[in-house]
Amino acid sequence: MVEHLDDDVAGLKEMRRVLRADGRTVLFVPAFMFLWACRRVSNHRRRYTMAGLKEAVRKAGFEIERASYVNLSFFAPILFGRLA
Repeated sequence: MVEHLDDDVAGLKEMRRVLRADGRTVLFVPAFMFLWACRRVSNHRRRYTMAGLKEAVRKAGFEIERASYVNLSFFAPILFGRLA
């Protein structure tokens, strides 16, 4: 949901504040600006690169245990179809 916030770092800081001391969070956010087609419909403020998300998460005080893209099998045909 952080992609919907005007200030994603502030939202992440609030998540960190209310999280238990030994708690963890999982973030699932949209990636890659060039895939952004329905901005008005989705009310997203941004899409993320891995580096951009990591930067926001670290600024909010989180430690990153693991970060990866998902659904790459779905993404590859979109990317290669776009390049063709």
